[in-house]
Amino acid sequence: MFCLCLFIGKIAARCCCVVQLTKVNDRMSEYTLNAQNPTLLHMVQRHRDILQDYSHEFQKTKNNILAVKQREELLGAVYRDNR
Repeated sequence: MFCLCLFIGKIAARCCCVVQLTKVNDRMSEYTLNAQNPTLLHMVQRHRDILQDYSHEFQKTKNNILAVKQREELLGAVYRDNR
């Protein structure tokens, strides 16, 4: 059995990172609002796409971990009741 508390702490840390990356992307977008440089615009869009993919995968992983935690709590309760 693994320690879910450790994973919950890691989830919170990753949430903070996603929030920080979102703020950085927003600032980059603001910086390039008046830019006519296609390379800059492409870079900002690419960073936004990468963050969106990362956020989606993170959310899936987080949901899987929380589902394992819930399942473990349920099965633990059943196990304790059967003793």
